[in-house]
Amino acid sequence: MGKILKDKHNATCASCGDNYVDDASRRAGRNTLGKYDENKKCSTCRLAQQKSGNERMDRYTWRSLVEIDASWGHVKQGELWEQALEKFAESLPVDDEMKKKFVEAML
Repeated sequence: MGKILKDKHNATCASCGDNYVDDASRRAGRNTLGKYDENKKCSTCRLAQQKSGNERMDRYTWRSLVEIDASWGHVKQGELWEQALEKFAESLPVDDEMKKKFVEAML
């Protein structure tokens, strides 16, 4: 995880588990360090949830999805899909003719 902040006013993000500066707690004088609150999320996780449309998304998962551009929409079409099918067909315990039929049927 990221850098752990030691200020007593910092909150623990409910999505990624990192500590982040919580200005609302600082103004109110509350100690929220290490306390779980499902509504307390760091701005990076909130942005990832907003962009993905998934409220369970955290910043690490979102970063990996964006960096490798991997979603079912991208994988199920194009060259990457064909390579994955061919690789899977090679691992099947059948003869070469059946492997070719499998690949043709899935494309």
